[in-house]
Amino acid sequence: MRVILGCLLAATLAFAEQPPRSACTKSTHGRLWPEEANTDRSAALQLMRSGEVYLCSYGRLHYHWEPLATNLKTLETQHARPKPMPAETEAATTSSAR
Repeated sequence: MRVILGCLLAATLAFAEQPPRSACTKSTHGRLWPEEANTDRSAALQLMRSGEVYLCSYGRLHYHWEPLATNLKTLETQHARPKPMPAETEAATTSSAR
């Protein structure tokens, strides 16, 4: 029970640090969140480096906030190609050598 309460408290504190995002609509399309990233270049660069900047963009059916920067580890796991088996690579090299 203590572990659950501790997790709830930690989650509450983590979400309490950031102000809520404004609605992503047609009027805010192309704007950045947090708002200071739109006006202060140094704040925008600092927020981009930390990965905390979102861009209001239009998807297939609706407007939504999309992260402007991403972590390379995230890209590696999302777009990882399966590694070929050693037998497959040997067969490919021997067939191309003939």
